[in-house]
Amino acid sequence: MVSVNLCAAPVRVIAGKSINVNVDFSSDGNSSKCNAVINIPNQEQINFELTPPTFKTSIPIILNSLGIYDITWEGKVKFQGLGTLFGCKGRGLATVNVVAFNNAETKERWKRYFESVGPSYADCIKNELNLRQVKFESGDLTDELIGPTEIDMLPIYSYCKKTKDAEERDRANEYAAQTANRAAKLAADLAEKDRIKQLEKEEEAQNAKRMEAEKAKIAAEKEKAYRESPEGKKKLAEEEAQRLKAKEEELKKYEQEKLVLPKIFLTL
Repeated sequence: MVSVNLCAAPVRVIAGKSINVNVDFSSDGNSSKCNAVINIPNQEQINFELTPPTFKTSIPIILNSLGIYDITWEGKVKFQGLGTLFGCKGRGLATVNVVAFNNAETKERWKRYFESVGPSYADCIKNELNLRQVKFESGDLTDELIGPTEIDMLPIYSYCKKTKDAEERDRANEYAAQTANRAAKLAADLAEKDRIKQLEKEEEAQNAKRMEAEKAKIAAEKEKAYRESPEGKKKLAEEEAQRLKAKEEELKKYEQEKLVLPKIFLTL
């Protein structure tokens, strides 16, 4: 419920909603029970009594006339039968701005706000508002709703920000762990590929070596078979004959050179 105190600046109040007017005569030199009235435009005066030691009270009123106007309070004598209750010393004034409330604007502000902060943060705020039984949405357009920029929202915003920050840290840590796991798996996969490639190279080298050995063995077997065949033996015999003939010619040439050298020395 809105409370109205002694003030000059207009206090915004909703037409048809009960508000409290706080009156204070404690500093005006009153010492005994006294009477005062509240003056409200377009309404009857409200009488009330103040008693020591506080000389303070709160008067509930309902304002129906729209606009900006003053509510005043002052001491006034009250005649009651044979007795008279003197008026309190002092007076006060409060200015109010009475408006017809329509929460459609507030709903639209909440809609824009929730869209701007994202679903996770918006859900946290809605849950906190419901847990604290704070109205922020209603099907009754005359219900007074809290708006997203009101100071009473600060504790909820603070709580949800801490919750959101914690969730983001958890997500960041989880992402970092997943990234590290992916990096480790990728490194392991690359190492396995390198190992397999190395094994394939070694196997290829061994296969090449075996192929060369097999080729050499086949060539040796072919050579042996050829040498043992009639054609091969004939060919070998011819080659041997040619080798021996070349050797004989080489020896003859050598003998001839030996005979020529002494003759040269004799002629000298």
